[in-house]
Amino acid sequence: MGKAAFMGRAGTIHNLPKRGILDITTFELLPNVPEALNILGSKGYFIAVVGSDKESIAGIDYPTLIWNIEQHIRSAIGYPIGFKLCTHHPTQKCGCRLPNIDLIDKFSKEENLAMSESIMIASREPEVKGALNAGIETIVRVRTGRTKWSKKSEEYPIYDTLLEAVCSL
Repeated sequence: MGKAAFMGRAGTIHNLPKRGILDITTFELLPNVPEALNILGSKGYFIAVVGSDKESIAGIDYPTLIWNIEQHIRSAIGYPIGFKLCTHHPTQKCGCRLPNIDLIDKFSKEENLAMSESIMIASREPEVKGALNAGIETIVRVRTGRTKWSKKSEEYPIYDTLLEAVCSL
């Protein structure tokens, strides 16, 4: 069985512009993200990005934009990376929007992953809760997302950047 480094995309890998990512020219990786992802890959982690899509912005071909973002990230690193995204509206009940675990479970089955060997790098509270729900015990937090942490989440270490978090593992 393999191991994965689970993380969200927005706030962990790239900036969160106030108006949203309107096209690929407004997409910006956070500092040292390719280096951090390559370190994870070199340590034998499958990089598994899970997250939720925001509501579509009128006039934007969102599926193409998301595909372009994923390709941009893939081209910046030298290791396998997978993306799974909940596309349900936040008011819809589904099992894939974190802290639910359907997306994590799909990665686990497809990549034959051991949750006990996997980690979650969280920039938001639902990622911490999703990791706990999925049986992921190693959780680190990064300050790069916009979140308020619960007392339960505060027991996990927090780092200023993805690179600092990765180097702590």
